[in-house]
Amino acid sequence: MKITWLYALLLSGLTIVSLSSASAQRQITIDDIWTNGTYRTKGVPGFRFMNDGRHYTTLENNYILKYDLTTGALKDTVLDVNLLNLPGEDKRIDDYTFSDDESQLLLTAGSEAIYRHSTKEWTYIYNMSTRALAGLHRQGKQMHATFSPDGKKVGFVMVNSFTALSSNR
Repeated sequence: MKITWLYALLLSGLTIVSLSSASAQRQITIDDIWTNGTYRTKGVPGFRFMNDGRHYTTLENNYILKYDLTTGALKDTVLDVNLLNLPGEDKRIDDYTFSDDESQLLLTAGSEAIYRHSTKEWTYIYNMSTRALAGLHRQGKQMHATFSPDGKKVGFVMVNSFTALSSNR
């Protein structure tokens, strides 16, 4: 019994040594990390999983569409943004976010780049059951708008200060 454990330990040690020597043959360079993207994660941007685990949504040509996850078949149009009366010149939305219970949507339009990864935009709350649309704030564009966990409030940043408003307008 002791010999079996000794062989297993010795064999696992040899495996680790052989794996580490095989991976040490190629040097990782700065270009691999930053320029070539060799180690960059690969994802599929632009869609959101639904709470039921069977569907996902995506924004296509100002429509929020619902697809079946297993077949990829279109199941429903969640929202035709063209039917909304968005104020201002920009009638297209840039992004959307569901509340945790999927009863409301935060729609963003007129995104404006500020810094490398920051934007400010007009944000609207859309109630799925009443089909009511309300602007989040009229005094200027907002940043980082997000629903509270219960979906009753929306927190956002505007002019470098945090604000929270009721989402049941």
